[in-house]
Amino acid sequence: MIYNFNSGPTMLSPEVLQEASEAVLHYKANQSILEISHRSHLFEEILDEAKLLLKELCQLNDDFEILYLNGGASNLFAMIPMNFLVKDKSAAFVNTGYWSEKAIAATLNFGEVKIVASSENKHYSYIPSIVAKNLESEYLHITTNNTIEGTQWKNFEAVDIPVFADMSSDMLSRKINYNQFDFIYASAHKNLGTAGCTIVLIKKNLLEKINENVPAIFNFKNHVDAQSIYSTPSVYAVYVSLLMLRWIKKQTLKNIFSNNELKAKILYEAIDGNNNFISEVEKEFRSEMNVVFKAREKSVEQKFIHLTSTNQIINISGHRTAGGFRAAIYNAMPMEGVEKLAALIRDFK
Repeated sequence: MIYNFNSGPTMLSPEVLQEASEAVLHYKANQSILEISHRSHLFEEILDEAKLLLKELCQLNDDFEILYLNGGASNLFAMIPMNFLVKDKSAAFVNTGYWSEKAIAATLNFGEVKIVASSENKHYSYIPSIVAKNLESEYLHITTNNTIEGTQWKNFEAVDIPVFADMSSDMLSRKINYNQFDFIYASAHKNLGTAGCTIVLIKKNLLEKINENVPAIFNFKNHVDAQSIYSTPSVYAVYVSLLMLRWIKKQTLKNIFSNNELKAKILYEAIDGNNNFISEVEKEFRSEMNVVFKAREKSVEQKFIHLTSTNQIINISGHRTAGGFRAAIYNAMPMEGVEKLAALIRDFK
């Protein structure tokens, strides 16, 4: 078996792959899933079940609306300020790395940005605390897991403004009280499906605060009112997300959470136990989704890449901006793959 440690799109469970591939040839009514109309009852069933499963698995209260939108989370970097920010107002950010910076850059097109905490001073190796007591902004934006830097929020501080969270890489991977947030979004192609759609959980009271001049296609209220089919959705991506949600429920959240914790523990222990490697992330902030590490001697990196690739392990190179190695161990990564990689790390000389 090939173990794909890519940060996204990444591995899906074998049973999800099997069911998704069968649907390409024959879904229902003697049609391919690729051919069904987004306005048909067949897709309505898919969308409704996916939303119900999300509400159940996230234990959401009735304050939320759930959306499936086209594209990836980067689209939301612009859509959020377009809807909720104006020129004379500000958005607060905690800057924890590459994706925070991308969101900040997009937000500056629509209003002011206030950086209320940042870990840039230590190369994004930790999650900073928010010192300010009164943020005086329209909302606070955080990235809960940083795929490139390998850091993850462990505790979420209460603030006096709405909190918007990019959870693209750790939604439904660990125990989180989703109701403490006001706006959550996640690209599906890490823990929740394949590329092509983004999940949005938005509190209903935010819909009344949307700017009047937002172009219709970017207005969150229009997508809520149209039940996620304001424009043609990526039917197949939503279907694969539904299959992954079914799989997560079948595995049980308890087992998903404990397995993810154990997978991360196994890899970090292997890295810490071999002096050829180093993790520069402060231990208390180490991600359970993206294990980022380096070789102490850069000259040996390609040797380790060669070793892993000849042992059915692929895509562990770090992000192009960071170098080193990165092992994405999302929900569908089996324990066997992690144990195999950990053995190679331990034995590497």
